[in-house]
Amino acid sequence: MGVLSEQRRMQRYHRLDDPSDATCNDEAPETSPARPNHASLALATYPAGAAGSLNAKSFHSKDQFRSLFRNQFFRWLGTAIIISFVLVTIKIYEIKGNVSRLQKNDFNIIIIALSLGLGLNFFVSDDTYAR
Repeated sequence: MGVLSEQRRMQRYHRLDDPSDATCNDEAPETSPARPNHASLALATYPAGAAGSLNAKSFHSKDQFRSLFRNQFFRWLGTAIIISFVLVTIKIYEIKGNVSRLQKNDFNIIIIALSLGLGLNFFVSDDTYAR
């Protein structure tokens, strides 16, 4: 770290401590070929109105909302249906009270199948976000 950059850093700290100090230089940082001003470079390279040359698409929030709503609504509906089936299954077997060994196996099969379906539903929805 050079002496000049160390002095600038100390001036910034000094300016923070004493805002009434008029010795600080508030001008824009100097540019050189080694340190170009990237803001002016970006404005010079991509002027206003050149969006078509960059293959930019126009943004329509209503179209995006409709598309997302259409795609995500069915995933949400599937999740809600699977969760409701799990709750109904638990309630039915709770009402039955004591169940035989065969009914316990049936309950386990139903709950495992619904859990796998719910897990696959989450996996598919997370897979689309990962792309």
